[in-house]
Amino acid sequence: MESIQVLICRLAQATVAINIRHVQEIQPMTPCTPLPFSAPYIKGVVPIRGRLIPVMDLHTRFGWPTAAESEQRLVVLKDGEADFAIIVDETKDVTDVQWNPDGDIPEEMHVLQPYAVGTCLWEGRTVALLEPQKLNSSSSVGHRLTKEVRHL
Repeated sequence: MESIQVLICRLAQATVAINIRHVQEIQPMTPCTPLPFSAPYIKGVVPIRGRLIPVMDLHTRFGWPTAAESEQRLVVLKDGEADFAIIVDETKDVTDVQWNPDGDIPEEMHVLQPYAVGTCLWEGRTVALLEPQKLNSSSSVGHRLTKEVRHL
C-alpha cells in the first residue's frame, strides 16, 4: 500500500476519493450552458477562469438521486490534456490515506468499479479511489466532448 493525498467527496450515498494531484479546484455549483447532442450525463459547460469546462453529472450517469443544487459543488479535474468537472454533493476532507490498488470496491458501489483504481480507508470506511481519466475516457462522447470544448 502507498500513502497518497486525496479529496473525499460524497455522491448520493457513496463516499469516494480522488487523488489530489488530479484536482484543479473546487467551485460552488453554477448553472451550466447545455450542449446539444451530448450524452444525458453531460450537464453542459461552465466558464471558469476564462475557459469553458465541461461538467459531468455522475448522479445521472449512475442513476443515483440528485441533491439540491444549492448544496452541490463542482470539482474541476485534470485528465492528461483535458480539464472537466464533476458534480459532487459534498466535499468532506483532504487527507492522507493508504491506497490499496487491489482493494475491492464495496458491493453497494459496484457501479464505480470501471472508474476506480483501488480503494482507501477513510474514517474506518472503504471508499473507491476514482480515476479521472477513466471517468472521462470510458465514453467516447465524454472524451470527444472535452476535446471539442477545448477548441471553442
